[in-house]
Amino acid sequence: MQVLKEKIDKHYRINMALDNLPVTVYDLLDEDQEYVRPGFELGYKEGGKYYINNHLVFNILVYMTHGEYTAAQAHPSLMDGIDTRRARKLSSLLHSASSSSPASLQAQPDTLPRSHQAQRRRLQDTPAAAAGGSDGTPAAQPGADEPYYMVVGFEVSPCSIARKAGEPLEDIICGLGDDSHVAPQEVVEGARIVYSYDVYWLDSRIKWTSRWDAYLRMPGGKVHWFSIATSLLVVLVMAVIVALILVRTVRRDLAKYEQLVIEGGNMDAREESGWKLVTGDVFRAPLKSKTLAVQVGSGVQILATSTVSMLLASLGFLSPAARGALLTTTMVLYVLLALLAGAAAVYCWGAMERSYNGWHSVCGMVAVYYPGIIMGIFTLLNLAIHSTGK
Repeated sequence: MQVLKEKIDKHYRINMALDNLPVTVYDLLDEDQEYVRPGFELGYKEGGKYYINNHLVFNILVYMTHGEYTAAQAHPSLMDGIDTRRARKLSSLLHSASSSSPASLQAQPDTLPRSHQAQRRRLQDTPAAAAGGSDGTPAAQPGADEPYYMVVGFEVSPCSIARKAGEPLEDIICGLGDDSHVAPQEVVEGARIVYSYDVYWLDSRIKWTSRWDAYLRMPGGKVHWFSIATSLLVVLVMAVIVALILVRTVRRDLAKYEQLVIEGGNMDAREESGWKLVTGDVFRAPLKSKTLAVQVGSGVQILATSTVSMLLASLGFLSPAARGALLTTTMVLYVLLALLAGAAAVYCWGAMERSYNGWHSVCGMVAVYYPGIIMGIFTLLNLAIHSTGK
C-alpha cells in the first residue's frame, strides 16, 4: 500500500492500448479538444487520504463503414471487382430512374446512406459480431454491403468504488466527483481492492483516416514574438560588438605594418604579431586529426539519419499506427548511412593530412568508436538497473 501511495503522490498514469490506439480520458476525442493526454491517473489524494481508481468505464468509439471496402484493404485485388459492381449498380439505377415516371421516383425510398447521428448510442451484440474479431466487430465478407465498424477511439472514465468481490454493481457514471453516490476505495493497509470495468461501443464522427489526429495534435500556443525579438536583438548586439573589436584590431595591425614600410624597416627581422599569428595555423594539421575526422563522420551520419527520418515521417510514410516503425526506420537508416559516415571521415582526414594512406583505420574507428561508447554506457546502465532488481 505504501508503494501505491508513493506512486499516487508522483501522479503515475496507467497506459493501455486498443488496436494500437492509446487510451485517453473520456469525452475528449469527439469534442474536438485542443489535445489529449494518453493514459489515466492511478489514483488521487483528497483530504489527506489516498484513493485508487479501481473501476474503469471504457468507451470504444467506432466508425461505420462497409465490409467490402474494409476487406479490400487487406486484399487490394478485390477493389477492381468492387468498383465494377458499384458502377454496374449505379448504371442500373440511373437506367431505371430514366425509364420511371416522376410519381414512381417519389415513391422510391432514399438510396443515400443514413447520416450519422450526433448523439452516441450503445451498439447491441449481434450474431455477426461473434463471428468477427475479438473486439466484437462484425466480420467483413468481400462484396458484402453490411455495415462494418472500425475502432477510431479508445476512451476511459476511471473512478474509485469501494465494494466487495462478487457484489453486484449497478451502472456507475464515473467522473461526477462529489455527486457520485458510491463511496471511493481508500488505499489502507489490509484493504482488499476489487477491480472492475464496463465496456460501451459508441458511434463516432471520427473517420479511420483521422483517428490519430487528436493524439498527434500539439498544444496550441501563442507565438512569443517579444521573446524572439529580444533574442535576435541580443545576438545582433553581440555580433556588432565582436565585429567592431575585430575591425579595430585588424586596422591597428595594418597601420603598424604600413608604418614599418614607410620607415623602411626590415619587416622580416621583426616578430609577427596580432592576427597574422593565425595565418600558419590554417594550413597546419591538428594533433588528433584522425579523432577529429571520426567525429565529423559520426556527426554526418547522425545528421543524415535524423533528416531522412523526419522527412519520411512528415510525408506520412511512418504512420503512428505502425508501432515501432519510426524506431526501426531510424536504426536501419543509421546502419545504411554508415557508408556516408566513412566517406565523410576519410575525406576530412585526407584533406587535413594531404594523404589517404591508411584510410582503412579511419573507417574502422567510425564503425566502432562512438557506437562502442554508447553500447558500453547502456550496458553499464542495464547492469546497474538489473542489480537493483527493477
